[in-house]
Amino acid sequence: MVFPSIESEGSLNFCNSNHIFGIRSDYAERQDVAAQNTAIVEQMKASYEAWWSSVVPMMVNETAPLAAENPFWTLYRKQFGTLRSSGPAADQKRRVQDDK
Repeated sequence: MVFPSIESEGSLNFCNSNHIFGIRSDYAERQDVAAQNTAIVEQMKASYEAWWSSVVPMMVNETAPLAAENPFWTLYRKQFGTLRSSGPAADQKRRVQDDK
């Protein structure tokens, strides 16, 4: 999550609820500035928890069963039939069938 900062860095990136990085001056996120900004860390944690609490009720499909097969492959088979096998064994099998 990116939050506007009161510091001259511009904005801070909040990571793993314990780290913050000045993303304008440290875009590689190498220098953790959480120790110098404990009040901002607490504010970010509170904002994140409020956001997460608002998102959880919208997760209505979390327990939905998965399809037995990827729907893409189901539609592919309907349109084109089964997939041809590839590799040396499949090539040999095709050669034997072609020779008949």
